[in-house]
Amino acid sequence: VTRDRHYGSMTIDQQKYIIIDTGGFSYGNSDVLQDALNDQVDLALAEADLILWVVDARSGCLPEDRELAQKLRVYQKQVLLCANKSEALKVTEALQDFYVLGYKQLCSISSAHKHGIDDLLELVVDLLPSEVVESQEDDDQGIKLAIIGRPNVGKSTLFNALTKAGI
Repeated sequence: VTRDRHYGSMTIDQQKYIIIDTGGFSYGNSDVLQDALNDQVDLALAEADLILWVVDARSGCLPEDRELAQKLRVYQKQVLLCANKSEALKVTEALQDFYVLGYKQLCSISSAHKHGIDDLLELVVDLLPSEVVESQEDDDQGIKLAIIGRPNVGKSTLFNALTKAGI
């Protein structure tokens, strides 16, 4: 269970990316632990250059996803919605429920099976504004990608697929 922000890195076309894994964001049950998890997500969102929002394709769009969509709009950052756990679904099935959230950039992935990861990486490169890439060229830190979403949607599995796959 991810409770704090975890950092890892990957390189695409000689550009370094810092991946930030977060715990599950939730509005439903307010307690001290969940409030601390939500604070960690807020910190990751604030420092990210691009947000990878992971949702569960099998469960479809839930009310919590709609609430998180509203929260993300406040940050005014590029968001790539990743419908995870979609290995048994057609791409259109995996994504159709999530168009209602109003995000233009969606992709269908299965982090556990590494399906769709190459497409995800292509979208990451395409979505980053050129000024972000240019400002990071001489920075050894890298471009920051925050992975966020509800609990148990596969955020850490995606983090592991990106950082440990030798990318």
